[in-house]
Amino acid sequence: MKINNRFLIIVFVLLFMFTLTSCIEVYQHIGKNKNGTIHIFTKLSVSKMIMELGNSFSDNPEEIDYDEMLGDFSSEDLSMYESLNPVINKINTEFEFGYSIAFDIDKKDKNYKNHILENDIYFMPLFDDNVIIIRMNSSADNESIDNTAKDFLISSKYRITVSKSIIDPINEVVLEYSDEVISIVPDDLGDSYLIEMPMDSILQNNAVLTIR
Repeated sequence: MKINNRFLIIVFVLLFMFTLTSCIEVYQHIGKNKNGTIHIFTKLSVSKMIMELGNSFSDNPEEIDYDEMLGDFSSEDLSMYESLNPVINKINTEFEFGYSIAFDIDKKDKNYKNHILENDIYFMPLFDDNVIIIRMNSSADNESIDNTAKDFLISSKYRITVSKSIIDPINEVVLEYSDEVISIVPDDLGDSYLIEMPMDSILQNNAVLTIR
């Protein structure tokens, strides 16, 4: 499993263990820097309160080592991102734990698009004029996710904000997978748009999100 799904897999396992979905937050922002480059930020975090609650019901509750649970990204995991100069941070605050990853790209840079496609990196936006395409999942990756864990994700949401400096207005948001085509209505936040999707829908085979 590559790092692109490593964020999600951590949470899938936790949700399967505690059968709770309200504890997960997956957020991605696509914005523009002053120099015209695109800034992409992705954060996945889990509520410590929910973790501690689940631990309290254990027959032998022990102190949770969040650093150990998060583990470290291996050099192999990071190798596919090296050319993007990412900033990857552990999140381990009083209230939550998880990871964030951020990097800047030139949307006209063909090397970026080729790198994403050649390395099968998912959840990273590809740009084509005024269209953003995000490949959410592949059939191979989807097979590694337990069906029961998917059911637990129905009430969890994957949230994306897109700055109006990138696309304005957004005329259409479509999530496609298999034979399904789902239209999503974005919320206007003033300087950006908010797009929300159920977590289980983005885990469908070959799911692709198109924003135009």
